[in-house]
Amino acid sequence: MHSLNSARHSSRLLRARIPFALLGILLALTVHFLVGCSSPMACDEVQVKVRLVDDKTGEPVSRETMYAHAFNDSLGKQVSLKPGGDDRFELCIAGPEIRLRIPDLSDTYFLFEQDYAVEGSMLDIEVRLKPTHWILLHGTMQWEDGNGDLHPLYEGGAIARKASLSAGPVGLSPFDDGHYSVRAPRKLLEFLSINTSYVHSPRVVDLRGETGDEYELNFVFRPSGLDD
Repeated sequence: MHSLNSARHSSRLLRARIPFALLGILLALTVHFLVGCSSPMACDEVQVKVRLVDDKTGEPVSRETMYAHAFNDSLGKQVSLKPGGDDRFELCIAGPEIRLRIPDLSDTYFLFEQDYAVEGSMLDIEVRLKPTHWILLHGTMQWEDGNGDLHPLYEGGAIARKASLSAGPVGLSPFDDGHYSVRAPRKLLEFLSINTSYVHSPRVVDLRGETGDEYELNFVFRPSGLDD
């Protein structure tokens, strides 16, 4: 009888210990993913540490609107970080040949891309981002009905709701409230309609003489019969 009670007691202890063991494993995995490459010991490949600065001013640049990609093309390896964080970031990737690519979704800075041949287990670099000096275009995108009244695109039918514009590297799509905001080069821009049979105005905008940081530009879409 004593042996049976001991066996039951041991069984209960074993069942109680299993959840704690699983919890320990989960905590260890969580710490691993959170720590990542916070120290050379945590990275068994090449640890890449990057500081972003403005090439003109030397000031730190936030990565709030920038992806960070590292590639080893010969091995087909890629590590990517979504936008967010301050001027510093770290990642781990197999070396020794590493290609670093940092695109800025806001077009405040030009695309940075460079190859590195790493000796050892650490690549600690300062990346100098070159400003585009593009102007910030902002305004509304509306459609005009047969009575000459203007409405946000989302209030129109399928032809109006899906309308957008493109001018070379610049793409314009409205937010839910009908406004848009995008950076554009300071040159002559010819806008083309996308996903709509409506025509738009203005069609050509000359930004070559603009010296300010912002430029308000409102677009109106009309059925072809109402085009002036």
